[in-house]
Amino acid sequence: VVEDGIFEVVSVAGDAHLGGTDLDTRLLEFCLDEFSKQHPDSDLRRNRRALARLRRACTELKHRLSSTAQATLELDIGSTDFS
Repeated sequence: VVEDGIFEVVSVAGDAHLGGTDLDTRLLEFCLDEFSKQHPDSDLRRNRRALARLRRACTELKHRLSSTAQATLELDIGSTDFS
């Protein structure tokens, strides 16, 4: 419903959690895929600490994206940089 330029959501269809952990997980999977392309000899899925740091970084990235159109994720994972 739109009234005086204000959008009001009357109902939603689909996953009510989309944007929460669903978006975190999708961002994480995207970053893991990109990292694998950049560093084919490294698998972050096997490094619990690196995976936890990347998950936190993805959550922070999601928060930044809620107020801006673009955001950059840069993360130092041991001896490998990822951006």
